[in-house]
Amino acid sequence: MTEVQIIDYILRRGVKSVAIVGMAKNVGKTVTLNHLILKAEQEGLRLGVTSIGRDGERIDALSAANKPQIQVVSGTLFATAQRSLEKTSIRAQVVADTGISTVLGGVYIYQAMEDGFVELVGPHSHSQLETVLDLMQEGSDLIVIDGAINRSSSAAPTISEGVILSTGAVIGSDVLTVVEKTVFQVGCFKLPVVEDQRLQEVGSKLVEENHGGIVSNTYNVKSIKMQTALIGMEEMIESIAEDTACLILPGALTEGLLTTLEAEIGQVYNLNIIIQDGTRVFLEPRTFHRFIGRGGQIQVLNPINLLAVTVNSTTPQGVQLNPDELCTTLARQLKNIPIYDLVLGKSILIGRSQ
Repeated sequence: MTEVQIIDYILRRGVKSVAIVGMAKNVGKTVTLNHLILKAEQEGLRLGVTSIGRDGERIDALSAANKPQIQVVSGTLFATAQRSLEKTSIRAQVVADTGISTVLGGVYIYQAMEDGFVELVGPHSHSQLETVLDLMQEGSDLIVIDGAINRSSSAAPTISEGVILSTGAVIGSDVLTVVEKTVFQVGCFKLPVVEDQRLQEVGSKLVEENHGGIVSNTYNVKSIKMQTALIGMEEMIESIAEDTACLILPGALTEGLLTTLEAEIGQVYNLNIIIQDGTRVFLEPRTFHRFIGRGGQIQVLNPINLLAVTVNSTTPQGVQLNPDELCTTLARQLKNIPIYDLVLGKSILIGRSQ
């Protein structure tokens, strides 16, 4: 285990935007964000901070427990709703109006005039988040996106250039359970990319139009309008034939969709399912592994650049897992991905040759 230098690791990869995605509440996502804000200041970087949804409130809405607040430093750009800023004492000036409305007022880009705490109330859709990022880009060396719980869409490669996954003791009662769940999520983020250029072009065109599709072994394409997942899936199932090479989905690959597919067409051996990226997988590990074990494939059009994993070995209820064991076990499973415990100031990286 060595001293943490996560900001250097990010900068060496040349990314300009990073999404922090938590596997659950209380996995240390805000701790990771605050660490990056502090280190960015020390490096002399101009930082932009935004959120998808709402983050940084003092009290957890579900557990009523105190939460770590988001602490920005003077000069930081941040996006939040007007009434959310008014609840804080930090001095900030408006840099841009995003034109986005929320229940807490319009979302503006602010520049902090002093160090202080903020609550981020950001956009809820991809297109709105892209608007915020565009407005922040010119004044920032690095933009950090605080992804809200169950909104891993902020990790989509069309949104952020890199991803940090936060995990911790709250998702399992022991180290093995935490590791298994985290490894599965990382596996979804790192699904293989479609290498067939013709399939890549066909798939990209279909999902851009919000269409699904059936592609044959000879590249014949049947486009299916996905008005709803259910209606679109019925037509897709009816269109599957012996020469079907792959299915292309514009939306999520869900538990219900895959089990329905298996039930309706029987054997799905060697079937290839193509989705936009790894944020679109909403499967139980058992279902996922059963499909892959039968010869099925799941591929993505756009890869996710997973930069690192951060861990929180404690829970709000006082449970404490062994931090060294958790980090080391994760590092052995997730080779070439650095594992960080930012509270203890430790990191570990195991290469594939080790």
